[in-house]
Amino acid sequence: MATRFDDTTADHKLSTAGNWSAGIPDAADAVTIGAAVTSLIIDSEVNCLNFNASGTSGITISGSGTIHCRGDFTLDANVTWTHIGNIYFWTNACNITTAGVSLNTPNTILVVNGADVSLQDALSAKQLLLYQNGSSLTTNNYNMTVVGLFGDNGAGAVTLSLGTSVISCGSVIFDHCTLTMTDANHTINIAPNTSLAHHFGGVAWGIINFTPAPTAARTYAITPGSGASFKQFNITHNGDFRDTILTFANDFSVGDNSSWLGGGVGNDNPTYRPLIRSSTIGTTRTITVSAASKTLTFTDIDLQDIKIADTNTPTVTLTRVGDCGGNTKTTGGGYIQDVSDPKTVYADAGTANFNWYDNIWSTSSGGGSPSLNNYHLPQDIAVIDNLTWDDTGNTATVNDLLRVGAIDVSALTEADTLALATATYYGDLTLTGSGLTVTSTSDTITLDARVASVLSINRNGSFGSGGITVYSYGGTVQLSSALVHTGAFTLTQGTFDINGQTLTCAVFSSSNSNTRELKDSAGSGKIILNGLTGTIFDMSTTTGLTVSDAPDIDIGDSNNTLTADVTFAGGGKTFGDLKITKHAGNYDCIITGSNTFGSITLETPDATYQYSDIQFTSGTDQDTSLAATGTDDYNISIKAVTGGVAATLSDTTGTSTVSYCVIQDMTVEGGAIWDASDGTNTNVSGNTGWTWPTGGVAANLFFCHG
Repeated sequence: MATRFDDTTADHKLSTAGNWSAGIPDAADAVTIGAAVTSLIIDSEVNCLNFNASGTSGITISGSGTIHCRGDFTLDANVTWTHIGNIYFWTNACNITTAGVSLNTPNTILVVNGADVSLQDALSAKQLLLYQNGSSLTTNNYNMTVVGLFGDNGAGAVTLSLGTSVISCGSVIFDHCTLTMTDANHTINIAPNTSLAHHFGGVAWGIINFTPAPTAARTYAITPGSGASFKQFNITHNGDFRDTILTFANDFSVGDNSSWLGGGVGNDNPTYRPLIRSSTIGTTRTITVSAASKTLTFTDIDLQDIKIADTNTPTVTLTRVGDCGGNTKTTGGGYIQDVSDPKTVYADAGTANFNWYDNIWSTSSGGGSPSLNNYHLPQDIAVIDNLTWDDTGNTATVNDLLRVGAIDVSALTEADTLALATATYYGDLTLTGSGLTVTSTSDTITLDARVASVLSINRNGSFGSGGITVYSYGGTVQLSSALVHTGAFTLTQGTFDINGQTLTCAVFSSSNSNTRELKDSAGSGKIILNGLTGTIFDMSTTTGLTVSDAPDIDIGDSNNTLTADVTFAGGGKTFGDLKITKHAGNYDCIITGSNTFGSITLETPDATYQYSDIQFTSGTDQDTSLAATGTDDYNISIKAVTGGVAATLSDTTGTSTVSYCVIQDMTVEGGAIWDASDGTNTNVSGNTGWTWPTGGVAANLFFCHG
């Protein structure tokens, strides 16, 4: 049956029965728009066999109702399309002719529900979604521009026949279907403007040109399906932004020359460098060149966990390629080096302050003639010395979002500043120059020893207040001298070795599920925590965590004024000696978890720092000795967190002596002597195992708090 829209009531609405020659259409109707109609408002769902809007003298199609088409969909160049509803193609063979009319309007998705859709000319649309089992798209070599090309139908089968078409899109996602590709002569230009994931089924694709142009931090996740191959896979970083990351979730192969280019707009600036890496740190993604003697060109990028297979001995051209770890060298003759050779570069800034990405790097100290070819890569050493500037009082800024190699400022005696911002550091930080000031503020400094294996921090002084994070798969970050840091220190992955030194920080945290280790290989190392409130030591999640050659822990320093209780969450691990330093502010240190300490010492308070009180989570057991000496004026409080529910201290030998302490709900055991017998202590209630003064339970009342 056929029905014709003639708009006889002049309200232009699809839902008006009087506008149709044979009533509002249904799924069996072939819809034709009358030649004289100038407007069609699709204000409700329309079901039809064919939808034909060609042959008018000029028509505007608007509204938001969904169009359900089970046959051909035809427009001509006289159509103005402002409709914002979805268009569904159902079951049958459906030919789409748009005559250059763009369907890229808000919220419009072309949904293929089990139909065999065939383009009859070029298509421009917002999204094209192959949704149900048996859906197919045949482009007939016509080009297509869509925001997204998707296949999403559970385990159903969809088919793409793209011929020699050039498809321009923002994303390709085929992760929820079984995809068949009938040919591999197409070109897909992907220019993503968001951090969308891109999923390719395990089929043979044509040329993929992936060209992000980010203006902000972006991560693009690329998932080739198992067994996926590409005629070419090219990456062009076409945005002047530095924190671009592309991840690959599987191995794949290419059959022809391919290139990965950084450098930002124009691909001519090595400071705009995408990081191309495996989606899983430590898991290598292998690229196999499936045709003999082809060339892979890598320029101004950083790589991590990427391998080029020996197969067919490809030529790999590397220009200013950074090594961020795990880039496995092949054994054949094609891929002859991991990344660009490491080098030492020298900052040559004249009289100016400089940013790390500025063109100031030379190959010799004071050598002049800086060149972008000397840009500091993650495997390099950057030197700042007395010839960096022509005068003093200057600042070198390691800018946000960079990946930085070793920094050596040991020879600097002039008074200058190194400002550390949010960046990832892959090499030793030798910041010992006598004239050097180091600053960091709200930024997070990430230390990754994967390239160097061991990354040493040699500062012996202040490191600023920004956060420090050790994120080092399979590598060790270690101290070579004392480090004073007023921000948070976080061990996220890898090993942090205090190495016999002292780390002073506001907060130390390692509460996650990654593989990581805190150690003190040289012995006598210490962590001093001077945070004033909250959890200042956090190992509450211990999955994957090892604590070995345990360091000593000091809570507070000689100038502390707590603003609330502070918490040590030890996660049941073994540590060295724990010392609670006397402080101002009537707040306690709370110990959670059943931990092991060499000893616990509560420092004697005085008139200025009147407190060194401690609480233990009720029901926990600390394996430790205890030393606590208060004064007649300033007693020390030792108690369980929950009144009436004891906590336990255990030791097998020796004597733990306390004086001028107020004790409540504390059980002591294990064979050692717990001596509270000198008559200065207060036995409040709930205490078991203590030695109190002979002649009865001590109930001496002194000035007390906590």
